[in-house]
Amino acid sequence: MSFLTPQSPVKISQVVKKSEFIGLAFCIESRQDAITYITEIKSLYPDARHVCWAYAIGHPEQPTSAAMNDDGEPSGTAGKPIFNVISHSNIGNLLIVVVRYFGGIKLGAGGLVRAYSGCAQAAIDALTLVKHVAYTDMNIECPFEFEAPIRRSLNNLSGQVSHANYTNKVSLECRIPLNKLDELRQQYAAHGDRIEIKEIAEKAHHYPE
Repeated sequence: MSFLTPQSPVKISQVVKKSEFIGLAFCIESRQDAITYITEIKSLYPDARHVCWAYAIGHPEQPTSAAMNDDGEPSGTAGKPIFNVISHSNIGNLLIVVVRYFGGIKLGAGGLVRAYSGCAQAAIDALTLVKHVAYTDMNIECPFEFEAPIRRSLNNLSGQVSHANYTNKVSLECRIPLNKLDELRQQYAAHGDRIEIKEIAEKAHHYPE
């Protein structure tokens, strides 16, 4: 459930038969993030012939959102090659934009595919990456004597308590790596009639490790 994401944006430049290809890579978490970056890039390079892009949000093997755009290049020669590079990178939450300044020499369909995919790959190669881990939000209700042991267990499993509510028992709002949830439940299975461990998130969230 973990995957890699860009730590910070990068920019690279390549020249192919007098056309300059500028590759930019960004970490995004939503379609709106992608639109914002693309709009900014178009304003930074107003005289560029093409501003082509692709992105994938979420886990690279099962993105929650993905899109691509050829921006006037022949269909399938820009956005799709960029997206194919993203798909094989094992990097999620990734937007790649390739800006092209036409140099006067036509590259042909195959040349365009190679130029855009090569520029996208060079941008990816320049990235510094961080690992993101899937966490699930949860609520744990228990008697007071279990609070300290449960807090220790969460800490040992890289979990965190965000809030505690005290009535006739303790209610802990917390999050834990999704792959550690079963281990936590097993630790307190013998006390299942006194300790309730309940997921409250509809799906896992990803945070930097």
